[in-house]
Amino acid sequence: SIPLKYPIIDENSLKISLLSLISTSLTESYASIESISKLSSKIASLPFGDDYNVPSNFRFNDVPHATWVRAYLNDFVKDAVINAIYSPKIPNEKKSRLQIKVNFPEVNIAFDTYRIGTILEMIRHTALCLALNEDKRVKILVQQSLGEGIFTGLPLALASMRLILEKMDWGQVINQQKKSASIDNERQMIGFGALGADQLDDEDDVIIIISPQNVIGASIMDLLEETVIAAKNRPVILFNPSLLDRPSSNNVMQIRGRQERRALSDSFIDICNFRLLYPSSGGYMFPIRGLIVKKNYDSPWILYDLIDSKKDKLERYDIIAALPPQPTPDTTLISKIFTG
Repeated sequence: SIPLKYPIIDENSLKISLLSLISTSLTESYASIESISKLSSKIASLPFGDDYNVPSNFRFNDVPHATWVRAYLNDFVKDAVINAIYSPKIPNEKKSRLQIKVNFPEVNIAFDTYRIGTILEMIRHTALCLALNEDKRVKILVQQSLGEGIFTGLPLALASMRLILEKMDWGQVINQQKKSASIDNERQMIGFGALGADQLDDEDDVIIIISPQNVIGASIMDLLEETVIAAKNRPVILFNPSLLDRPSSNNVMQIRGRQERRALSDSFIDICNFRLLYPSSGGYMFPIRGLIVKKNYDSPWILYDLIDSKKDKLERYDIIAALPPQPTPDTTLISKIFTG
């Protein structure tokens, strides 16, 4: 008999078990990357279980993005969050360490196409679905200014985000809260705050932290860990975290404590991923080489090659490889799959 890492209980688990099996062959050098990629793409494309195909004509280099593209990605993130909250496969002690990473042009802070409204619309869509459809009280956190003295500040991508967040149209959920603010026992469904244990309430069911990141002169890691610990196994979801060290003077984010900071960063598990891939030889926003997607915690990692047909003006993403849900694939392996 062949030992399988994932038990087969339905069609999806069959696909994932097969992907895990051939992935083992890859890591143990039983087969070439090219042959494994072809086989895994065929398994992912089997006409049963989850459909891993993505729509055609995203046209991500057209900014602003089409309305249907934003709606698709908003639902993509919302579905992944709901899946993670209820998934029995994620241990309770791990549910306070979840993360989502998406990097299409309108939410990528490295590009001049970055649009703060797209991020906040995505967060609002997810929070309102949790509040209205799942009866969850959601606390949305944006980090406060960090540093000391004249070096106190926020990353540019987060500047004014808290203010805009609170002034957005949240429909009747927030309007009703404002009308009943004097009623102590009113259960407010959407709340806002900064990082830190004192920002959480006992009634918070889900905590979403938007783009936590270190800044020159100050680290976010202590505040982040304090928030996670205070959540006490309630779902804490980081949206587009950037937790790499930014070494600064006065021994800030230098060698001391680096191992502990990396351990904290690595403790968060991917529940959703949607990343555009660009050639390693260069290119700022163009050309887009492909796409890597993870629909939810239980889903495999799917790699797509961008096919842009000039003849029929059709842009599509073809599946070229699939990898098991865990662990997160190494960037070197992803590069080798694309280069053959």
